[in-house]
Amino acid sequence: MAMKRNRPAIWIPLVLMLIIVMKVRFCESREDTTSLYNYIHSTSYLSSVMPSCKNGKRLVVNIEIALRDIVELVEKQQLIRLKIWVRLNWNDRRLQWNPADFNGLNEIVLPFDEIWTPDITLFEGVNDEENLPGMENYRALVNYRGEVIYNFPSIVTAVCKMDVSYFPLDHQVCSLKFGSWIYSGKYIDMRSKKRTVDISSFLAHSEWDVVDTMAKRHELFYGCCNESYVDTTFYLHLKRKPIFYIITIIFPSFIVTALTILGFILPVESGEKISLQITVLLSLTVFLLLVQDMLPSSAETAPYLAVYFSVSMLLVCVSCIFSTVVLCAYFKLPARPNHHGNFQNQEFDVSPDVPRFVGRSAHALGKLRHRLSEFLIPSTMQWNLMAEKLDRGFMWIYLFMTGLTNFVFVVLMLNYDGPSQHLELVARQ
Repeated sequence: MAMKRNRPAIWIPLVLMLIIVMKVRFCESREDTTSLYNYIHSTSYLSSVMPSCKNGKRLVVNIEIALRDIVELVEKQQLIRLKIWVRLNWNDRRLQWNPADFNGLNEIVLPFDEIWTPDITLFEGVNDEENLPGMENYRALVNYRGEVIYNFPSIVTAVCKMDVSYFPLDHQVCSLKFGSWIYSGKYIDMRSKKRTVDISSFLAHSEWDVVDTMAKRHELFYGCCNESYVDTTFYLHLKRKPIFYIITIIFPSFIVTALTILGFILPVESGEKISLQITVLLSLTVFLLLVQDMLPSSAETAPYLAVYFSVSMLLVCVSCIFSTVVLCAYFKLPARPNHHGNFQNQEFDVSPDVPRFVGRSAHALGKLRHRLSEFLIPSTMQWNLMAEKLDRGFMWIYLFMTGLTNFVFVVLMLNYDGPSQHLELVARQ
């Protein structure tokens, strides 16, 4: 039992020695890092001077981006706001060292302002303060071969030209062009190791899906300079989730348009035929204003949804004209002869209060009243029957035009599958 009690005391010195060794190694590593930091700054390194290659070749800057989140896409202003992770990589031969001279230390982390960094610019950026917000707030990782890795997150706002012809089933292709603003293609070559945007860490958006991405290198000439400038452009193919707009705009508009048929079914005596159709017309105007407030005013394309509302409003106006014709036919009064032997559309009063100055007997008046009634009643019934037939005929005409309009609109929208097959063509433009 005494030997068992003394066993824990044997391991105490070993644990203390292990802790001392670990502390010594940790301190040595910190001293090596300081020595390496002093060595780099003792070589007359200037962060404001661009590194040059021994063979005179261009400095290759590799750029990649990872899409983290779509903050918002403002259709009215044609702007997209994204949260991205920018990954830059280049080689600075002035930052090379021999790891054996620093106890095997092969990499070091340096602040942004103490090393040279390329002036990467987002050409379509519209940020008020910084083009790439947060670029100068992080640190770079440098290895002994002079390779510099600089990764930083940023929230960028860029121009995204939108085609809302198929709203709300539309697809959008937004581009992010990155390149050096001052260094031409003679000094810097922009490349991307991957042909796509990294979306492995993308947070699902409530309105947009990322269908496809692509990275494309361009070398272009601008009017300012004789030398070409190299850029890497990242393309994002986005698809809208339409369920919200289908429930709140398209489906209610179909229901409101169908209410116009009730204007033909209502009897003429109700006096509500035209008022109902006017109400439907005002409702469609409200839907059209909603679409107008959400989408940009473009002279190149018009949303098919807005065209559909305009055509539906035109058909409702036609239905109002049809109802007016039916009302005129229904309340058409039969004609009576005047003193010239012609007929005029005036109401014939057959009431018993006939003026006494006519000078005829009550028997003659009764016979006249009977004959006029035989003439008026069949004529009125004929006009009523004609109005009823016109109402039914106009209803079928309206149903045909409305059904054709809805069919064309639905087929046009459902057959659109987006520009995914044309993403290569978009990148070549």
